[in-house]
Amino acid sequence: MKNINNLVYCLMAACMLLSACKKEGDAKPSAGEPAWAPGKWFKANNQKVFDFIYNNNVIDSFVMNVQKADSGVYEIRSWDKTMSQTAFQFFDGGYLKSFNTGQTKLNATRIAKIGAKQGDTWKDFNGTDTVQCTIKNTGVQVTVPAGSFTCIEMEMRYIKSGNVLTFYSNDEFSVIKIATGAARYELRRTNF
Repeated sequence: MKNINNLVYCLMAACMLLSACKKEGDAKPSAGEPAWAPGKWFKANNQKVFDFIYNNNVIDSFVMNVQKADSGVYEIRSWDKTMSQTAFQFFDGGYLKSFNTGQTKLNATRIAKIGAKQGDTWKDFNGTDTVQCTIKNTGVQVTVPAGSFTCIEMEMRYIKSGNVLTFYSNDEFSVIKIATGAARYELRRTNF
């Protein structure tokens, strides 16, 4: 059970970190923001509910909610039955970056690349481990309880711990599915 709890914590932390966001033709960005605006996900009070599935059984639900969006920094709270945490995400230097409560923008880890292409790779240190992100594929069709989506497939590899997560993200809704071994999160519903 301890290994499942550790896996759940790792998946929840990674889910909070990753959000791929590219939407052409949205509202004009402010100075310092990318040439495109975030998709539907990055708006205050938006919420996503995921099923946590282990060995093909739904074990729990996981909720992500955009608490607020101030000055280009998005506060995202995530929770399930056993824990709750908050992350902050913002765009800088062609990347979506993320940091957790108790940290600052100086501690931010790059979690998504603007205009990412297959084969793009980058590494950052998150304070405890080196995280290597690689875009494995683009245009991947993913079906989850919330529907079918065209996604970017990204591998997030934690060098020290050896954990490897595969994310499927969509321009409009951000993370759609996360998978590792016998565990996965799948988007069940949104309120937007």
